[in-house]
Amino acid sequence: MFTNSNISNSIFKYFNEKYGQMIAPVGLLKVLATLSPFCNENLPNLNILHVAPSRQFKTQTSAEARNMVSKGKWIDLGIDVTMNSILERFKKGRYANLGKKALFLDDLTILLTSKSRKVKERLIGGFTTLLSDGEWSYGERNEPFLILKGHISLIANLTLESYTRNKNTLFSSTFHERFLTVFYVMTEAEINEWLEHKDEKISIKWDKPKIQVKPREIKNWEEYKKLIIDYAKRFSVYSLKSINGQYDLIRALLKTHANMNDRDYLCEDDFNLLKLIEPYLIDPIAPNESRIVEFYKQGRSIKDICLLLGKQEESYKPYVIRVLKKARERGIIQ
Repeated sequence: MFTNSNISNSIFKYFNEKYGQMIAPVGLLKVLATLSPFCNENLPNLNILHVAPSRQFKTQTSAEARNMVSKGKWIDLGIDVTMNSILERFKKGRYANLGKKALFLDDLTILLTSKSRKVKERLIGGFTTLLSDGEWSYGERNEPFLILKGHISLIANLTLESYTRNKNTLFSSTFHERFLTVFYVMTEAEINEWLEHKDEKISIKWDKPKIQVKPREIKNWEEYKKLIIDYAKRFSVYSLKSINGQYDLIRALLKTHANMNDRDYLCEDDFNLLKLIEPYLIDPIAPNESRIVEFYKQGRSIKDICLLLGKQEESYKPYVIRVLKKARERGIIQ
C-alpha cells in the first residue's frame, strides 16, 4: 500500500490483521498523532478525535498506539481528569510544563457525562487553548495564576451517541476545529468475523521495536502545495470545518508520516494516506451534511439539492438552510 513507507506498512498490516480493514487507517492515524509533537515545531500538531459506537475498539487502538511508541513520549490522562488535576499532577511551583507529549483521553464519553457543565466547559476550553497556543492559565480572585504549558497532541475517544448529543452544544466549533475527527460504524458482518476469530486476534502482538522519529524539514512542500490545498478543501466539506484548520492538520499529518518513514520529502504514499482516510471524515449520523455543502459549491439551488438527495423540498428545505448557515459561519462557503 505504501511503496516508500515501510513503517506505515508494518503498522497498517498489524492493525488490519488484528482488528480488520476498517480499523487499520485509524490505528495508523493514532500512531502518527502520538509522534506528531516530535516532528512538528509549530502548532497545531495532529490531534485525533475518534468517534465510533461503544465497544468498537476505540480504547484498544489507543493502547496499541501507546505500545508502539516509547513511554516517555505520551501521557495517559485517565478517565477522571480536569485541567486543574493536570496542573496538580505536573506543576512545579506555579508552572506545569508537559514539554513535547501526546495526551490520551481514552474515554471522553465518561468525562462528558460525569462532570458538571462548568467543569466540562473549563476542560474543553482549556484543551482548546493548550492545543492552539501551547499554554493555558488559570487563577481565582486574589490568587496567583497557574500556568500549564506543552507542545502537545491530543488523542481522544468518544462514542457516536455522545458525539451526536454534544456536537452542537458543548463542542463549539473552536474546540472541534483542533481535531481531525474520524468516524466509523462496523457492520454486523465485520463484528461477527472478529468474534469468530477473537482468541486468535487477541494473541496477535506488536513484536517490532518502538517507533522512533527524527524530525526533518520537508524539502518539497512547494511541489505539493496546490494538492494539499485541494485536500484541505475536500476535508473541509466532508467535516464541515474551516479550510485553514484542515490545511494545518494535513500539514502536520504529512510531515509526521514522512518523518516516521525516515523521509525528508513528500511522495505519493503520503497522499494515498489522505485518500484512504477521506471516507472517515463524514459523520455517519448526518451524512447528507457534506453532500449538501458539496452540491451548493457546485452552484445547485436549495430545490435542486433536495431533489438530488431524494427529499421533499417542503419538509427538507429548513434542514438544508441550517446546514448551509453552519457552513457559511465556518467559512466553508460564501
